[in-house]
Amino acid sequence: MGGLVDFASVLIKLVIILLVALMSGTLLVLPDTAMELAPTMLLLVVPLFVLTIVLDLMGASQRSSELGGVLKVLRQPRRS
Repeated sequence: MGGLVDFASVLIKLVIILLVALMSGTLLVLPDTAMELAPTMLLLVVPLFVLTIVLDLMGASQRSSELGGVLKVLRQPRRS
């Protein structure tokens, strides 16, 4: 599951980068039209950005819980 979350996060980050490039290109080529489309573009980018943050936090929590399980095994006292 962790690999799938990481892949989804990377994929959404690539989509956000492409959308920002599209927005900046539109702003350079057609500044008047870009200002009219800006609210629509932001309504598309902001939820993707929030979803990326949520996926990154899920991946970080999964990795920390896996690491916590490893540390519990290492903390057990040795039996002689």
